Amino acid sequence: KEKYRRRQAIVEHPFGTLKRGWGYSYTLLKGKEKVSGEFALIFTSYNLRRVLSIIGVNALLERLGRLFFGFLQLRAARVRLSALKNGWLYSTPVCSRAA
Repeated sequence: KEKYRRRQAIVEHPFGTLKRGWGYSYTLLKGKEKVSGEFALIFTSYNLRRVLSIIGVNALLERLGRLFFGFLQLRAARVRLSALKNGWLYSTPVCSRAA
C-alpha cells in the first residue's frame, strides 16, 4: 500500500493535471504509436511549463543557450576531425606570404 501511495503522489499527479486541469481526458488519435506521440507532445509541454515555473524564463534561456553553444562546438570539432581524416584540410597554408 505504501508503494501505491508514493506512486499516486508522484506519477499520477501529472495525469490528473492533464486530464482535469488541461482537459485531456481523451485522445484525438487512434493506435498505440499515434497516441504515444500525442502524449509525448502533451507531456513535453507539461514538463516545459513546470521548468518555467521552477527556474524561470531567464534561467531556462541561459541553460538552453549554453547547451546549444556546446552542441555547436561539438559539431564543429566533429566536422574538423572528419575533414582532417579525409584530407580536406591542408596542413600547410594554401597561400603563403611573399618573402
